[in-house]
This record gives sequence, C-alpha cells and structure tokens, in this order.
Amino acid sequence: MHFKRAAPLEHFRPMYESSDFVIVRSMNELVPGINEMLIRCQYPEISSRMKKASEFFVDFFGTSYSERLANFLKDVIAKKMK
Repeated sequence: MHFKRAAPLEHFRPMYESSDFVIVRSMNELVPGINEMLIRCQYPEISSRMKKASEFFVDFFGTSYSERLANFLKDVIAKKMK
C-alpha cells in the first residue's frame, strides 16, 4: 500500500524516467524484474551505469550497516553511562 501511494511522488520521477532501472508495479512483476536486473548486471557497462544512477538515490557508506549500527549503539550506551 505504501508504494502505491509513494510511487506518484515527484522525487521518484527521475528513477522512472531512467532506462537503467527496472520498475515493478505489482508482486507478479517482482521476480521477472529481479531476473531482468540480474541479466543487466552481467554487462559491465550497464552495471556501471546502474550503480552511477543509483548514487543519486542511495548513500553508500564505507562500512556495513551492522558496523554503523553497532557503533551507534556503543555511542548511545557510552552517553548513558556518563
């Protein structure tokens, strides 16, 4: 339900207009969409373009989510101990 409401929002338009993204609009399209992305990723030039395009929408970090979460929790606990 969330995605149906969020999909028409203006800030998603560049993603929908990019030929580097596979857009799925239903659960029936999910597996074929994933398969299409896996096929596209096999071509270095397409994979490179997809990664570059995704940087517009996603922040990439030098550490994994689990490491960032663990560090955050250590900081919270250290502040509570003071």
